Amino acid sequence: PDLVDVAIEAGFGTLVAAVQAAGLEETLRGEGPFTVFAPTDAAFEALPEGVLDSLLEDPAALAAVLTYHVVAGDVRAGDLEDGQIVTTVEGRPVRITLNEIPRVNGVNISTTDVEAANGVIHIIDAVLIPVEDNVDTAVAAGFETLVAAVQAAGLEEVLRGDGPFTIFAPTDEAFGDLPEGLLEELLDDPAALADILTYHVIEGRVFASDLADGLEVTTVQGTTVTISLNGGAQVNDANITTTDIFTANGVIHIIDAVLVPEAPEAAPDLVDVAIEAGFGTLVAAVQAAGLEETLRGEGPFTVFAPTDAAFEALPEGVLDSLLEDPAALAAVLTYHVVAGDVRAGDLEDGQIVTTVEGRPVRITLNEIPRVNGVNISTTDVEAANGVIHIIDAVLIPVEDNVDTAVAAGFETLVAAVQAAGLEEVLRGDGPFTIFAPTDEAFGDLPEGLLEELLDDPAALADILTYHVIEGRVFASDLADGLEVTTVQGTTVTISLNGGAQVNDANITTTDIFTANGVIHIIDAVLVP
Repeated sequence: PDLVDVAIEAGFGTLVAAVQAAGLEETLRGEGPFTVFAPTDAAFEALPEGVLDSLLEDPAALAAVLTYHVVAGDVRAGDLEDGQIVTTVEGRPVRITLNEIPRVNGVNISTTDVEAANGVIHIIDAVLIPVEDNVDTAVAAGFETLVAAVQAAGLEEVLRGDGPFTIFAPTDEAFGDLPEGLLEELLDDPAALADILTYHVIEGRVFASDLADGLEVTTVQGTTVTISLNGGAQVNDANITTTDIFTANGVIHIIDAVLVPEAPEAAPDLVDVAIEAGFGTLVAAVQAAGLEETLRGEGPFTVFAPTDAAFEALPEGVLDSLLEDPAALAAVLTYHVVAGDVRAGDLEDGQIVTTVEGRPVRITLNEIPRVNGVNISTTDVEAANGVIHIIDAVLIPVEDNVDTAVAAGFETLVAAVQAAGLEEVLRGDGPFTIFAPTDEAFGDLPEGLLEELLDDPAALADILTYHVIEGRVFASDLADGLEVTTVQGTTVTISLNGGAQVNDANITTTDIFTANGVIHIIDAVLVP
């Protein structure tokens, strides 16, 4: 006999009538195999008044209830496992438990393994009502505040999804116990509300039998809740008053308080990291310059941080003067700061980086990393709003080509640049590379020639622009035999013969980095 015949013979009159009314008889007489959890007539009689009649008048709803009692395949009692989740033909799951006696969704299985030609019947003593998803289950259970909060936070679609999810569901009373005004604030702030609600949700189905004293479980919000079993079950400080409400996409445990995640401890910002690392002078300077708020801000910033010893190594009186002049101090300090999060791995040899102050620094990676020739002793010190690289000297903001020449004592060259009307150009953006003759080099010109040139601006400009190349050309870019076109229009030739030369002049000092270029010192005037 098939499943229907066995049910008829066993006296399951109501079940058989329902199967026929729902149009399922042919299916259950088919090949199968099927496993049927079969409610007794008494089980149907125990339904609330009117429910069975309503179902018999609605074949689609009746079919949904009946197919929720059917599992594809031949599942014997010996195949059942405690805590097993089995998907029914209807599509929604049932849960098997084996404590003392076997149960399905908490309903007793009174008799197992009743044989049929196309499957097996397990007799149960109540009708299984198809479970709803987490949200509909909460609605049906009267969790009005929780459901409203889930909708306000934009989480309804997620919590109706496949999941499965375990939800610690606070009662309406639990929400009512929140500090006055807090619930209203949260309902007006979907992001904060979602943070609170997802702290009540765990991925997967976690049943009461899975809970252990001291168990820490990571929530969907990202932080953990702690289970304790102390005269009952608790999650954090909330009592779990009802466990294991099985749903189509998870399980719900009812709790008597709203869980509030601890505010994450703020990671230290650049200023805090500098304080912790003992950069007393740098921090005092930052505060004196009025930059503390900026460096505690969002950023990110990259800071080249001089040690206290670096500040002590400044010429006597310089630091005191800076501390008395906040604007000058701010210029020096912001010259140590680059916008963005620039890690050691991002640095490239020869890289020119513009600082927050506006002027550039140059990175070199020969042997050890350096910035403007200053050793970077430690890289990638983390902060919440950026990164610190520790340096062993204070960076002094570079000047433009002309001011650098003035500071270096190139009196004749500077006077010639001014006489030729080139000062404005050489203070411009550039960048320019200048082969800078010393005063001695100008003194070595034939007698009277310098005076003639100073009286002839056009001829003087022709000579001077023959010393200038567009762009920054560092010593590392020079090659033997290299011909480079000057701003004057003709070329100079580089040779590397026991040192570096440009035409017949020796390059005595290389790579003086400036705000708008680079200067190489030479010992003779170049004549085109």
